[in-house]
Amino acid sequence: MKGIAFKVTYNDGGAGGSLFGFNGVCSDENIMVNVRQRKMTNCSDPDGPCRKFSDANFTGKRPADPPCYESTMFSVDRLSFGFGMYHHGPKAGQRIPVNGVQAGDIAFLTTLLPGKEQHERVVFGCFRIAGEPKLDKWDGFTVESDGTMDVRLPDDVAVQMNFWRYFQNKDGSRKWATAGRTTRTTRSPCARPAMCGCIVGHQLSRGGSNGQSLP
Repeated sequence: MKGIAFKVTYNDGGAGGSLFGFNGVCSDENIMVNVRQRKMTNCSDPDGPCRKFSDANFTGKRPADPPCYESTMFSVDRLSFGFGMYHHGPKAGQRIPVNGVQAGDIAFLTTLLPGKEQHERVVFGCFRIAGEPKLDKWDGFTVESDGTMDVRLPDDVAVQMNFWRYFQNKDGSRKWATAGRTTRTTRSPCARPAMCGCIVGHQLSRGGSNGQSLP
């Protein structure tokens, strides 16, 4: 069993009064952040609905639900994660490969809240992976939950779950250097098991194609 961290673009769709949405189209404010400021790959795609809506100065018809993987993360019966496609370089259009992900591995969902920097990345949920990655037409290789440990952390817990407390780059930096959606192996962030019931105390080995072993 390994712990694998997933990089998820922040989505406030359906958040209501809470911080985390992942249940619908983002607010105009967050579309502007993801498209114009952070320039997230999918959000700022010239052919994408959110980019087009932003380019039209937020006039006309809003993007239809669901415009992206993140907009449905918390609206389905079981959690999952799609690794997507390469968008730039010689591999553009190819599916991002996944290696070493196995049934029973624990997936930790991480994101950057609005106005935050990379060193402030937080863990906001987790799930136990059901099996080998499956190929999805839209999301590329996808891992799905087995339904036994789908957890969405409360806002007050998630904001304290700084990812970099549990993972360290070899050079000591707090940068997620690889492009696109990637995986990294890490110690379980559930230092207090009561928070989300995750298994703790293991030094975990190398995970996906872009994973890194702990020192």
